[in-house]
Amino acid sequence: MYEQSSDQEVERTVGDELRWSPDLVSDLIAVTVQDGAVTLSGQVASAAEQQRAERAAAGVRGVRTVNLDLRVGRLWDDDADIAHEAIVSLGQAVAVPDSVHVTSDQHVLTLSGDVQWEHEREAADRAVRHGSGVRSVVNDIELTPL
Repeated sequence: MYEQSSDQEVERTVGDELRWSPDLVSDLIAVTVQDGAVTLSGQVASAAEQQRAERAAAGVRGVRTVNLDLRVGRLWDDDADIAHEAIVSLGQAVAVPDSVHVTSDQHVLTLSGDVQWEHEREAADRAVRHGSGVRSVVNDIELTPL
């Protein structure tokens, strides 16, 4: 018969799992557990890191659900920093034409401009989606085939 893990055991194991995840800055994430419900609070650099933390916690035996109370973005991130990083990322993405532009407002990136192919729209989104401090991406790029 399966024995339920105690909340203390689950809290310790989730904390260990986060610490051993090489792509997480776990010292900024606090773990609390009540009746198998894990709450992750604190700060992560990106939405991608938030998802990795959630997956790491959810994979621990005894976890019934994971609640996220994580702030996305470094303390020093502002929209100008986020937009600058996105512009650099777009410039390095081979499949993204120069006609794509980006703005940032409250850590939400908006992509605009015109491209000829859907794969260019998708490449632009992928290039900026996992940037530090990015909460979400609005892809307003228009398709204008030749």
